[in-house]
Amino acid sequence: MTANYGISSAIQSFTKTFINAIMAGIFIGIAGTVFLSVQFPPLGAFLFAFGLLTILCYKFKLFTGAVGY
Repeated sequence: MTANYGISSAIQSFTKTFINAIMAGIFIGIAGTVFLSVQFPPLGAFLFAFGLLTILCYKFKLFTGAVGY
């Protein structure tokens, strides 16, 4: 019974990590699109940094988000 719990826990952990990685990719994609579409470069840089901050706050799994720790 203990072995089944370990496998179930590992699958749940993988699923959570995978979903967090997908969400982080979506956030960084939106931040990159906003950065490239804004005409005022400092505003674009601020909004891109805000996207990275969002990844940090929600503890999503993305390398660029994890580097801040």
